[in-house]
Amino acid sequence: MVEAKKKDFAALQVMQELSNISSIKGVSNENKTLILISKCIEHGFCRYDGSQISSPFVKRIKEYVDIITVCPESLIGLSTPREAIRIVKVNNTSSLFTHLPVPT
Repeated sequence: MVEAKKKDFAALQVMQELSNISSIKGVSNENKTLILISKCIEHGFCRYDGSQISSPFVKRIKEYVDIITVCPESLIGLSTPREAIRIVKVNNTSSLFTHLPVPT
């Protein structure tokens, strides 16, 4: 139940960011396409290990689009740095792990 509330809270925060869109530089004046990307891609040192991902693609498109960045992990209260989280799918069931399970 607590996890569901955290997810709902994170979704509300993203929606609040999107509702403030007119305050983002360039959106209303230049009519650029708006994209949402993870904050750790070129915009913040918030990956699990405190690093930032370099993306030549994002660097190339940033003058043509307006970008909203969101760190979903920090929105649900995870700190930086933190243990890496992996999504593992086995038999059509997805689970989150901070340590990968040992195959049996």
